[in-house]
Amino acid sequence: MTIHIPICPQCGYDQRGQIARWESQCPLEGRCTECGAEFEWAAVYAILAQWGSRVDWYSEHADGWGELLKRSAGTMARLIFPRRFFREINHRRAIRLGMLVRWTIVVSVLLHLAVSLIGFPANKGEYAWSQAGYGEVWRVSFVDSLCNTVSAATFPFAAFVQYEDGAIDLRFPFVYYEWGDYMLIAWVIVGVVLCWTVLMGAVFLLRWRENLDRKHELGLFGRVIVLSLLPVPIYIQIVRLGFGIHAATGMTSATNWVPVMYVISLLVLIFWQQVLWTHAVRTIWQIKRSWVINIGGCIGSFIGGVIFAIWILA
Repeated sequence: MTIHIPICPQCGYDQRGQIARWESQCPLEGRCTECGAEFEWAAVYAILAQWGSRVDWYSEHADGWGELLKRSAGTMARLIFPRRFFREINHRRAIRLGMLVRWTIVVSVLLHLAVSLIGFPANKGEYAWSQAGYGEVWRVSFVDSLCNTVSAATFPFAAFVQYEDGAIDLRFPFVYYEWGDYMLIAWVIVGVVLCWTVLMGAVFLLRWRENLDRKHELGLFGRVIVLSLLPVPIYIQIVRLGFGIHAATGMTSATNWVPVMYVISLLVLIFWQQVLWTHAVRTIWQIKRSWVINIGGCIGSFIGGVIFAIWILA
């Protein structure tokens, strides 16, 4: 069983020797014999108390669905800035991968439903609206409303169409459009995660210690992997939104801003992935001379992600 020890807030040096020299009382301040930094002993014990603790705004530390949803906004807001995020969600906090995976699925579903609103006008514009093309009167009925709602939720993958004779058919109205090409580029994001996973897995094997808490280390690894996969559903919904606007209005074809938006969004999300992993290397795993790993990881993972996507789509 791993025993957590008091450490220097500056360099992480073991302070048990300092504590052993106390004779009558605990001083308020101390000095690290390794790096010379002055600190308050309250800060040392505050760090020690963080082991296994939870954070009240983080969805991974939620108890139940209600708290998970309530904390989602705060979690997403802090995740935008990985450095700020890892200051509080460090390697000492409690790890609950099951809840983190559950939260990722919930966020993906909610984001999909929110973007699905564009599916209503988009399907109508592409003649996929149930019993309602251009100039037709909407027929209000349970079946019609149900078909329209499902069509919006599945946009642009599929749509239900109800013909004049009452027959209902499932169509794939946008199978020949470019949306599929842009959406499948999300494999680049997956490839970046795979490359970082392989790299850090090799680093862990090289610096493996017998007294290492393996379960804890694997939990930290899993947390970063799950978080770095968040750009995949986000990018897919960006593609749905852009194509929905295009299908509903047709105005974007004159400027071609939609493909540009996809490329820029993809690059921004990949950049966020790199920032997340580099801060995890420095803050979570506290690897010395981390710039070597981070530079190699950023360049190698991007190239590897592109190669992985090409291999998948070939």
